[in-house]
Amino acid sequence: MAGRDTTPGDVPDVLAPGLRIVFVGINPGRVSAAARAHFANPRNDFWRLLHAARLTSRLYEPAEQYSLPEEGIGVTNAAYRTTPGSGDLRRADFAGSAERLDRIARELRPGWLAFVGKEAYRGAFGTRPRLGLQDATLGETKLFVLPSTSPANAAVPWRERLRWFHELAGRASGLPIRRAVRAAVVAPDGRALMLQYRNEYEEWWIPRAAASILARTTRRHFVASCVRSSASRTSRSGRCCSRASAGSCSSPATAASGTASTSYACRCSKRVS
Repeated sequence: MAGRDTTPGDVPDVLAPGLRIVFVGINPGRVSAAARAHFANPRNDFWRLLHAARLTSRLYEPAEQYSLPEEGIGVTNAAYRTTPGSGDLRRADFAGSAERLDRIARELRPGWLAFVGKEAYRGAFGTRPRLGLQDATLGETKLFVLPSTSPANAAVPWRERLRWFHELAGRASGLPIRRAVRAAVVAPDGRALMLQYRNEYEEWWIPRAAASILARTTRRHFVASCVRSSASRTSRSGRCCSRASAGSCSSPATAASGTASTSYACRCSKRVS
């Protein structure tokens, strides 16, 4: 089952024992069939979402799909027949799909089967799912439904799709789901006014109202980082602020480090309204 040449369709399965996640697409489209690679349409966001959610260590190209097991990831389809669109599938195309996925779960024992789109899940099991974690399991393998990454699903914004990929990544890691704080704007009296999150795909700030809720759990981390890192950073750069600050630092000793090397969290003299 882990081989390349046994798939009865145009796009081979990418499977191996003990993977973290096996992604289940609905079926190959014509672009993927021509490339013999999953999610090969350049307008399909699957590979970009994998990387943005840190499910892969780098951005992969569809032609590199056989390297995915090194990341603990596999890919298959609920139906094997190639069609111009998923709307061209017939119920018969999903015959045996549930049994095949159950066999993958029990023989290869992945931690998760993640369905890329509700229709992939419905085609396999005949029931309409909700997004996210499902109540059903296949043996010890958990089931998760993601929004479709197809360009036909472009009405669902990138950030909404990424949110579900982030949730899957967090659940599959076994760790608490948490986005990394990159910077903060803190008032002179110690109140957190804004928190910044950032990766290479996007950047966003959480405003004061939300920051006041999160500050209780993050302020201790910032203060501890400040104590550990402010002396070395001040000696290296001569100042603590960088692009992340909305005002000027009252003192280099009040800086707390974010995880990005150019994004420091500063106690700012400028208040944010």
